[in-house]
Amino acid sequence: MADYHVPKSTKIDGGIKGWLAIFTIGALLTPLRMLWDVASSLSGYKEIWKLGYQPIVVIEVLGNLVFFVGSIYGIRLLLTLRRSAKKFYLLFLAGNFLFLFLDNIVSRYMLDDLVSKNMITPAVSLDIQNSLVPDLERGFLVAIIWIPYLLKSKRVKATFRHPLPPEVVAE
Repeated sequence: MADYHVPKSTKIDGGIKGWLAIFTIGALLTPLRMLWDVASSLSGYKEIWKLGYQPIVVIEVLGNLVFFVGSIYGIRLLLTLRRSAKKFYLLFLAGNFLFLFLDNIVSRYMLDDLVSKNMITPAVSLDIQNSLVPDLERGFLVAIIWIPYLLKSKRVKATFRHPLPPEVVAE
């Protein structure tokens, strides 16, 4: 009797499984992490405000608010398997990294200015700069892992197929 090799199906079924499940868990935890980050930064915001850098605080808080609301909206798109979820998260991840990168640059300039005015010591400036690095690294790693996954994954293509309802598109 001949031994026939029957190839496995190459069709990927949709659904939040595998790596997409890990991505979804991260998306679900993002608003909680953001709340924790903002809550732990409140005293720092107050200090920066007192030192005369109100525009930086306002931009930081507004940026965090935009990304917080965006993370909630992204979860809605993700859990309802909307076609726009992929594009939204591509923009969200890239935008979040860009925001963190620019925030890091502005913070360094602000700290250098504070050191030059003898308002803080170089050691304090260095400590603060070092405390900003983990957020930037996290944003970079998240973007470098998940953006290519969202672009290349067959599961993502098979899962996010539902358009937004007409009443949402019209708004």
